[in-house]
Amino acid sequence: GGDVSPAPTAPVLRRPIDAPTTPPASPLQITVEQALRHVRTTDPAAAGGPTGQSYVHLRTWLDEDDLSTERFVGMLNRIIAGDVPTDIVPILTASRGIALVKDEKMNLRPICIGSVILRFVAGLALRLSRREVDDFFLHNAKAKQFGVGVPSGCNLQALAVEEHLRRHPGAIAIQLDLRNAFELWSTVQRHFPKLDALIRLMYQSEADIYVTGDGS
Repeated sequence: GGDVSPAPTAPVLRRPIDAPTTPPASPLQITVEQALRHVRTTDPAAAGGPTGQSYVHLRTWLDEDDLSTERFVGMLNRIIAGDVPTDIVPILTASRGIALVKDEKMNLRPICIGSVILRFVAGLALRLSRREVDDFFLHNAKAKQFGVGVPSGCNLQALAVEEHLRRHPGAIAIQLDLRNAFELWSTVQRHFPKLDALIRLMYQSEADIYVTGDGS
């Protein structure tokens, strides 16, 4: 006798992202000068990832053009090329998970803060690929996305929807995410071939999220 606890519900996992089996294209490579210039644009107040490293640490590592910086940039280029030992990849792709209270009902919004090194590499790679990104998102009729190339574009979109609903009480807003173009490897290979290896490293396997006992 006695009550029997129901079996726990199996978690719903995202479908696996199957990376191509063909070798990636020749990757983008960065120079010491580009890394030094980019690190000065980073926000020292930005939160650190699971290792505790922040952009303050990066600014210290990339302080001047010396042998240490040259070797550090060499490591960054290996990451962009996907030339990372398999044991290190989970460390790079892991995130620090925190739960933020988002409204007066105490509902929570999960936030994941990734590795500052990977964020730095990805940000610089995108900056150096700006022409390809602009061509795809701003001039490609099949990839129009509000908020890309428009300052505070996502905020403007949200305010526009909110104002429309305020003026039209009978209207409803429906948000649909029919397709994520960046999950299509063919899109990456066709439009961003120099980022192919980096995107494979970032997305082709599951990433760990570290959360402390109190969720902070």
